[in-house]
This record gives sequence, C-alpha cells and structure tokens, in this order.
Amino acid sequence: MRIDRYAEGHFCWADLSSTDIEATLPFYHDVLGWDGQPRDMDDGFAYYMFSRDGDLVAGGGTLTDDARDAGVTPAWTPYANVADLDGAVQRAADAGAAVIAPPADVGDHGRMAYLADPEGAVFGLWQPGAHRGFERVNAPGACIWNELNTRDPEAAQRFYAALFGWAFRPATNDAPSPYWTIHIDKGHNEDGYNGGILQMTEEWGDIPSHWMTYFAVDDVHDAVQRVRDADGAVHHGPFDSRVGPLAVVADPQGAVFMMMNAPRR
Repeated sequence: MRIDRYAEGHFCWADLSSTDIEATLPFYHDVLGWDGQPRDMDDGFAYYMFSRDGDLVAGGGTLTDDARDAGVTPAWTPYANVADLDGAVQRAADAGAAVIAPPADVGDHGRMAYLADPEGAVFGLWQPGAHRGFERVNAPGACIWNELNTRDPEAAQRFYAALFGWAFRPATNDAPSPYWTIHIDKGHNEDGYNGGILQMTEEWGDIPSHWMTYFAVDDVHDAVQRVRDADGAVHHGPFDSRVGPLAVVADPQGAVFMMMNAPRR
C-alpha cells in the first residue's frame, strides 16, 4: 500500500541506529530487498534512506560517539506523526516521559524529537516537512506493525491516550499474554489499526519495556534463512500466531526487529 500522508499519532517512519550503517546495508538488501541512498543531513551525520522498488520504507544512521559512550545500542525506533512537535513533546513530558532529544529541525525534511515513555520504551515524534514518512506500508519489505512490549499496559494506555488520543481494544484470542490493539480515528484501513500492546510476563526476564517494529516479507520461513545467510541472528521463530508465522531476528550489529508475512490481498 502506498501512503502520502499520515493522521495525528499514526506511525509514519522507523529508523535504525547502527554501529556501522554502511556495513549493515548488505544485510537489509539481502533480507528485505532494500536499496540504501545516503542523504546529506547538513551536520555531517551519516544517514541513509532505504527504499524498496523506488518507495521509501525506512531510514538509518550510525550512532554518534557520544551515544555509544552513553550506552546506546543498535535498535529500530518507530516515529509517530504530529502536527505540532513542541506541543506534543510538552504533553509527553507532562505525562511522565523523558525527553532524550528535544525538538530539532532536520533541514527542510521536518522536525523530530526522541522520547522515552514512563516505562522507558523509546519512540520518536515527527513533524513532517518535505519528508512525510513511509511511502509504502503493509507490503513485502515495508513496515507492517509496531508493538509496545510493557509490564504495565494500563499505565501505557493512559500515557499514549493522553499524548495521541489513541484508543485500545483487548484482543479476544487465546494469546499467551494479554494483548491490546491500538486504534486512531483515521488509519490505513477501516478499523484504524495503529499497532499493539503486549503485556510482558516473568518469562521476559530483565528485558526492559520497548517498542518493536515489524517488517513484512513474502514468506517468513524463507526470510529467516536469509537472515542466517546474511550473518544476522534468529532469536525466536518462526512460530505460529493468529496472524500467521512470526520471527524475532537481529541484524549483524544487534538491532532487533520482527518479520511477518505480508497480506495476500
């Protein structure tokens, strides 16, 4: 599905923080079919835009020395669309979020901020300029879902409802952990789906709360083999779910993401 605009609070972008963005380009080309194009970010920061069949599907850059010294590790981060970045950051801070990177201009592309919710899950906010966000979603090689894994889903729902006005519906299946779907008034389908919330259980150990980005593939089983062939790691799966096979994988630098089959329609 091709997209050219996003509703308030809708996930509109995901980017990769890597220890070596150039070194990881072949992995994502082999696994997700991406091409990487370097972009001049005016401050000398090395950033790549990833595309699939000519459509932008994600971005990524190399962690700064300061970030590495602070203990930041490779990760994928989802960004939600906002019309008023400064106002959204203030609402988030008032609701208990930590502001990791305050509002800043990214050339004429737009404005961004980087936050951690009250449970520590990191996410971004994007106020679009010339760059609107994903040009393709819900298709092979594109983002298809974002999921918050948290030990306190009730507190998370209060926070994100105050920030974005999200609504939540409990899943009615027999999932091993409680699950809620996230909804907004205007989404990319008639139900306005915008991701999910999974309650973490004791089996998660000391893994902190986090957002997980999902990318769609033609066949999860084949994609898992491509991950292995490209020197990535397979942490879990493929395993069956009510939406089909899933897998938790990581690129060679350790950034974790999930893969699921793209819709057939």
